[in-house]
Amino acid sequence: MGVAMAGSPQSGGWWGPGRYAGGSFDSSRWDGFVLRPDDVVVCAPQKCGTTWVQMICALLIFQTDRLPAPLALLSPWLDSKSAPLTEVTTGLDAQQHRRFIKTHTPLNGLPGVGSCTYLCVARDPRDVVISSYHAFLNINVAAGRAAQQRAAGEPVSETPDVAAPRKPDLHTWFRFWVDSPPPPANPAGSLAGLCAHLRTSWEQRGTSNVVLIHYRHLEHNLESEMRRIADALGIIVNDTNWASLVPAAAFEAMRSRADELVPEIHVPGVWYDNREFFHAGTSGQWRTLLSDTDLARYEQRLDELDLDPDFRCWLHDGGLPNRPSQER
Repeated sequence: MGVAMAGSPQSGGWWGPGRYAGGSFDSSRWDGFVLRPDDVVVCAPQKCGTTWVQMICALLIFQTDRLPAPLALLSPWLDSKSAPLTEVTTGLDAQQHRRFIKTHTPLNGLPGVGSCTYLCVARDPRDVVISSYHAFLNINVAAGRAAQQRAAGEPVSETPDVAAPRKPDLHTWFRFWVDSPPPPANPAGSLAGLCAHLRTSWEQRGTSNVVLIHYRHLEHNLESEMRRIADALGIIVNDTNWASLVPAAAFEAMRSRADELVPEIHVPGVWYDNREFFHAGTSGQWRTLLSDTDLARYEQRLDELDLDPDFRCWLHDGGLPNRPSQER
């Protein structure tokens, strides 16, 4: 059970007071949703490894690399405005397997239930912004907007684009993201917002049903991280099954199954290329893509945000006070 706090898991209340909404999601869609005692909530900012952890959960829960349905249907994004809420919750209510639900809402905007498990995923912000840049190039914004309009029962105001968007300059993209303040209700749109989102998970690191996961540990120690997640979920995996489950969670294996594993699979044409959603899957691309000026401003901005040193260490490479960091 989680530790007691205001709006604590024991009380069936909320982690905190936040309502968060962005162009693609709205945390109020969680209002009134009834969590089952053994539910798993995969909580991460965008481009931090959400789909990777969802896949790990699917492999552990079904104990096979052959999934019974596309990942986005097995593990729906409840906050997403691209499907009618009743459709999503009806689908979740009908699931007979252990549910694992995706969210991009910070932990303090979610219902806190002490018997559920919250898998909170972080990634080096420099990798997040590079991944976000490539995702922007691959997303058909008009298709996503049309899906939201249909879900809300509104007239569709425009025809989805068929051509790739104009490519912005990476350095301009990076500097804007670094310097922008967090939007009032959408923390994903800036470095400050990303830090604020992940801080809500960091602050609950001593809570027994909150599991901190870092992208670099998944990248460098996939099997041990999968075993750690299985332990946190109370799932026992037969030793012979690990030989097929771990390779199925590797990046190239997931990329080869992109049509089955991409998010928002119910939105036609939302990705120009499903495989490109899994663009690279590695850490440290920023070292060759960003300039010294970019990186100097990044470090200066982190100093301005006055982050706790332990949190800053975890943010970058998954280091914890009782756990060694990955080599940078």
